[in-house]
Amino acid sequence: MTMEEMTMEKMLKLWIYITGVDPEEDRKQWNLYFDGRLSDWDIKKMNDKLMEVIKYDVDGIFTKIFLKKYFDEFLKGKSLNIFEYLDKKEHFEKFISECEKLKIALNKDNTSEELILDETYQAMKFYGINNTDLTIFDIAYLKMSARTSVDNLNIVQFKKGMRSEQNPKYVRDVYMVNSIDMLLKTIEREPHDGIISINFIYDEDEPSSSYFAFLIKNGHNIFLMSDRPSYEHPNQKYMTRTKGRAMADRIDKTYFPYSLTNLEIDKYYVRKNNDNGIVERDNWGYVKIGSISDMDITEALWIINMFSLIQQKFFVEKYGCKELSYVGGMIQHALLDEKSSALAMYNSFEKLSLPFIKSPEKLKLEYDYESLGIFENTIERLKDKVDINSINAVGYSDENILEDKSNPQIHSYFRNKVNMLSLNLNDYGTKEELEYRQKWIARYNFAKQINKHAKDEYEAMKDEIKTWYIKAVSRNISNVIDMVIYEKLKGDSIISHSIHGTWIEKTKSIVRKFTIQDYWNEGYLGGHSFNQSSYREYKCSFTGKDASIVICIFPNDVKDIMLLTGCKEDEIPVVLKDWSQEKKEHSGNHILSNIDPCDWVIGDYWHNFKGRIDIMLSKTVYNNLYKERGLLPDKFWLDAKQKDR
Repeated sequence: MTMEEMTMEKMLKLWIYITGVDPEEDRKQWNLYFDGRLSDWDIKKMNDKLMEVIKYDVDGIFTKIFLKKYFDEFLKGKSLNIFEYLDKKEHFEKFISECEKLKIALNKDNTSEELILDETYQAMKFYGINNTDLTIFDIAYLKMSARTSVDNLNIVQFKKGMRSEQNPKYVRDVYMVNSIDMLLKTIEREPHDGIISINFIYDEDEPSSSYFAFLIKNGHNIFLMSDRPSYEHPNQKYMTRTKGRAMADRIDKTYFPYSLTNLEIDKYYVRKNNDNGIVERDNWGYVKIGSISDMDITEALWIINMFSLIQQKFFVEKYGCKELSYVGGMIQHALLDEKSSALAMYNSFEKLSLPFIKSPEKLKLEYDYESLGIFENTIERLKDKVDINSINAVGYSDENILEDKSNPQIHSYFRNKVNMLSLNLNDYGTKEELEYRQKWIARYNFAKQINKHAKDEYEAMKDEIKTWYIKAVSRNISNVIDMVIYEKLKGDSIISHSIHGTWIEKTKSIVRKFTIQDYWNEGYLGGHSFNQSSYREYKCSFTGKDASIVICIFPNDVKDIMLLTGCKEDEIPVVLKDWSQEKKEHSGNHILSNIDPCDWVIGDYWHNFKGRIDIMLSKTVYNNLYKERGLLPDKFWLDAKQKDR
């Protein structure tokens, strides 16, 4: 085979034969070594990268550079056993021959590599970088990373119009801002028609949500290309537990100059390093934090490559987004006054009007899981107490904190407060995205307030409801005894709610019987007692003498409450209408998944109401209750003793 015949396709086939790992093979298991040798898994990852490079490599130059690097690593990890060689001489000679063919082909004609090196060093010199330690593989790797990033970074467009006829101006300095508004304001004032700059958007409220963005101005067209984090729902960034790990994963996918930010990243947090100084908020505006020449060499070269590819994508190929995005001053809402929304700079931008939401309980949104509606009765009971302005908390308004002002004598610092979630005017999106976000936030704020009122209601009424319950059961105690004796207290079902549907657990009797000693020993204390005179002193509910047994009744739901109290449905207090011993709560992780806030923000406070009742009796009274009904006594305590033997 002559070298002219060694096409890239044939080189790759040789690589597959030599390594024995087919990139198209779907293996379930891979061998791993911990002694430094390349494993099949390592080669699989190399193959994955080669497939990615081939996708972007038109002439095969970079594929060859990657293959050459990987082949050298493969050969360095191989060793030859003489005994094995002698036993399989023909096989090894063919293997060595194929390796030699591939090595010769990969090292033949490196003119293209030399041109890439020369071109790269010239570009670096233009930006004031004199480092020449990078290998051809380093350069190729960064170029491929840039090509992948141009296709995969988040791109939004804030303005559409005439395009520039000029070549873009590259801004070498890196700036930090506290808002997208500031970026757009700066780029609008820039007289040059074509601009590409690199900027750091620092989120003071949640530093792990900070990100880098290329700001691109092409005539009247303004774009942002960024590694902005993507969240499943608007509140996720405040709830994520491993904030630093999530941010580190995002940083590893690109070479944005995070080395200039001085962020301190731990698995559980991201914060500014005060010693090395992210600029304090009071000094923010459009603040320089470094330049290309200050960056780590890999970051600098990646940025240089990105500038070139961005020019190709946005200025030569004239890329444009299908939908416009909106931010800050582009948003019009009833709660935004002129100072916050009518910025003069946005006169030439399209505006987005968001409605004032009046009935958040009626909002129907798409979630990862279907809404369960487990607190519908609570919502219906308390919805009129909700402050609608705070539901619509938007950006710069003060409606994101709901303060209990019922007692003017209490200083504001000591009053109960509920923190609302605001529609962040620095968090841009398309019309559809922002409308969804606004509705989700309204739903969340609504649930927060319902939860507050539900908790207040429980605290205010729990003693009253307990008193009502004990009195109602006391009036009906004879019927309760009848139901116990004739085994009518079966407890139809326990209903549990799940994001995967509703399941029903059938139960047997809701009655359990204990001796006083077992009642104490097995920890069944805590029901509504009929009758306990003092600590560990139990009296018969009928005679007032010492009790020796306890009948415990564990109601499952409001139907059982009706049986125990003898009340009709309309006589049951409204707060117990949907009471159940099974706590109302969704399944699934509301941090990681988008679940209806009304299913997880609201708490089931009336679940704390203990419907269990404990009837204390003497054995004589208990036996007589059976005899009065013509039944044989139920001496269950003898069965318990028999089991113990």
